[in-house]
Amino acid sequence: MIGYSGGGPHALACASADPRVSAAVVLAGLAPRDADIDWYGGMIASGRHVLRAAERGEAARRAAEDDGYDPEFTATDLAALDGTWEWLGRIAGSMGADDLDGAIDDDLAYVRDWGAEIVAARAPTLVVHGDADRIVPASHGAWLAEQMGAELRLIPDAGHIAVLEHAAQALAWLADAAARHTG
Repeated sequence: MIGYSGGGPHALACASADPRVSAAVVLAGLAPRDADIDWYGGMIASGRHVLRAAERGEAARRAAEDDGYDPEFTATDLAALDGTWEWLGRIAGSMGADDLDGAIDDDLAYVRDWGAEIVAARAPTLVVHGDADRIVPASHGAWLAEQMGAELRLIPDAGHIAVLEHAAQALAWLADAAARHTG
């Protein structure tokens, strides 16, 4: 299993619930809201705003959308969006007001009990996080790795998008770990 950003918790939930999952990778993934960290520490202002609104419920989260969201990407993120990950920015940028239900549902899920013991994953796990990520601060990845006994790779100067430049290495790790775990 592999999950990026908000997909990280889903990958870990699968790894903890399904013994057939032989390895997992999380890139820039969130820690649970009740993690013993300053969950909002280091997060961009617009991210804190919409997630705190989500804590108050769906109506508050929907209303917060009108306040705008600025991802405040790092220079490395902007370079990745101008290069290898241009397609990701193009797709995300094409979202309109009618396309926000998924993002709002995600935000609501991030701040609630996930209903899964993600730290119970038995499969080898790699956590990759940019140390300059302000969308999901690196403290989230460090907490996940520590709780799970997972390998942590903090990528210097990488933000939330730039960490994806390390996806190929993470996939190679995943293939090797899965082969060792099942072999």
